[in-house]
Amino acid sequence: DRLMLPVSVLGLLVNVAGLFLFREHYFSGGCGQVHARGNCGGDNLRAVFLHVLADAMGSCAAIASGVLLRCCKWRLADPLCSLITGTLIVASVAPMLPRVAGQLLLQAPEELRGPNALASA
Repeated sequence: DRLMLPVSVLGLLVNVAGLFLFREHYFSGGCGQVHARGNCGGDNLRAVFLHVLADAMGSCAAIASGVLLRCCKWRLADPLCSLITGTLIVASVAPMLPRVAGQLLLQAPEELRGPNALASA
């Protein structure tokens, strides 16, 4: 019970450092360096950023629920904060799902589909 807040704050600090490291991949879509495969990781690194963001939101929720438990003895704080965090995670990942699902199903990229795709390739 006493360790909840310090561990949550430490987790938040670590996650903020991770967000700082991966922010360029999410917001700019690239890293400024060309790797062996010719890109910077694209969707993979965006997914890493979203994962670290979800962890940071979880740490914030744990801090909030810890404060509410300690100050107000409100036991519903923890499940409510978890529900809010889960909803935010699903909402942040949802825009990536169609593209990633297409890649997992070995679907051709959008620019290579359609009747004129072979002419432009």
